[in-house]
Amino acid sequence: MAYLIVLEQGKKKKFEITEEFLFIGRTPENQVRISDPKASRQHCQIIKTDRGYRLIDLGSQYGTIVGKQKVTQKDLADMDIIQIGDVKIQIKDIDASTAPAPAAAPAPVAAPQAAPVTARRGGARRGAAASRQVATRRAEPEPEQEITISEEMAEAARTKTHLRRRNPAKASKIPGWAQAVIAFWVVVMVVVVVFFVIKTSSSPWGAVYKEALDLWETQHDHEAAYTKFESIPFDDPVYGDESREKMKEIIKERDAGNLQYDAMNASRNFANINNMIENYIDAPLDKPKKGIKISRDYADSRSSYVRVLIKNRLNPFLERFPTAPQAEEVRKYKAKYSREVNLDAPPTFRDVEVEGECLLRLNGYGEAYQIMSRWMADHPGEFVDRAQFTFNEIQRKLESDWRPWEKEVTKFETTDRPKIALKHIDRFLRLTEGLDSPEGRTFREALLERKANNEARVEVLSGGGG
Repeated sequence: MAYLIVLEQGKKKKFEITEEFLFIGRTPENQVRISDPKASRQHCQIIKTDRGYRLIDLGSQYGTIVGKQKVTQKDLADMDIIQIGDVKIQIKDIDASTAPAPAAAPAPVAAPQAAPVTARRGGARRGAAASRQVATRRAEPEPEQEITISEEMAEAARTKTHLRRRNPAKASKIPGWAQAVIAFWVVVMVVVVVFFVIKTSSSPWGAVYKEALDLWETQHDHEAAYTKFESIPFDDPVYGDESREKMKEIIKERDAGNLQYDAMNASRNFANINNMIENYIDAPLDKPKKGIKISRDYADSRSSYVRVLIKNRLNPFLERFPTAPQAEEVRKYKAKYSREVNLDAPPTFRDVEVEGECLLRLNGYGEAYQIMSRWMADHPGEFVDRAQFTFNEIQRKLESDWRPWEKEVTKFETTDRPKIALKHIDRFLRLTEGLDSPEGRTFREALLERKANNEARVEVLSGGGG
């Protein structure tokens, strides 16, 4: 009877080949189980043929070597050595096991069927002569135990065909019903995402909606945000309903009386106060100052910023929100910084410059111009160049700010939505009120003309049932 001598980690084990097939691999369902990391779960198969025994590699990752050559199938000869990783397996007594059996010998065992098959490991010792050929270090044969192999392995052995190797990395321990549930929800999520992408891409108002959100949530310009939301058509499938909801929220805030003229509620206004103190009033002299301002020595301008803080931030807050939770802290700020300046004293030119800069940051083009103009009227001939620079800055910023809004106005004028165009025009007329420079008057005259044209257009559309 043929048998295998397995040399693994310095230990020898003997396996008799008692069936017409035998599997070698890492898992317990193999008749010959080895633990080498380069061995696959079902690594190779030995089957009995008419000419002896044949080795079949089962698609293992690292391969099977016989006689220093990697093989996929090979008829084995007596004393051949099979190498799997660092494990060596020698097959012996092939000739004896394949010789014709004597008449008194029992009939050979039939090939196993598709049902689970067992193989016997260990077996009785061979004769004394064979025992002397085995090294004295050989481990004692393991006690006999039954090994149940899978139906797939049994079928491969019965038909003497290649076993279809399963990839253990892809094997899943998740029950079939759970996999079906997961697959169902994955499909649902994919469908929802695809539907949302298609739906969103079908709307041209995404950029307008995002701009309106930024105006409201980041810049706190509620009026401009409301106008942007209103410009989105009610019947837009993506942003129509959402825009209407945002407009309702803005109206609720207005009705609650929580907004100042610049659309900031008490907490936002208080944050704005702290921001000015941090970046202008109490900032280190070597720290770059934020915001739009004329570049000069900050140390010479501190008192000017303190005046603006009290006049344009602290006093308006206390007038508008006298009972707000932050009011007490604002009063402390006022008491602290009032000691540095005398608000009753006439302002210097730098005081006027700083106040004009702050108003310009709030888009108060007309107010910034009026403050500077009043000072120049009271001090003719002084700081003429610096005053002209400020006037030019006001006009430059107005033209820069109006440019994108002018595109919006033109779009609404050409799409028969003059009411929305009027809202944009009215906003800039309000912000430029008092801008009495030649350029400012020209700008306002052009706006007033467009306003009249749009009002006439509204009348025509209303008269026609539009």
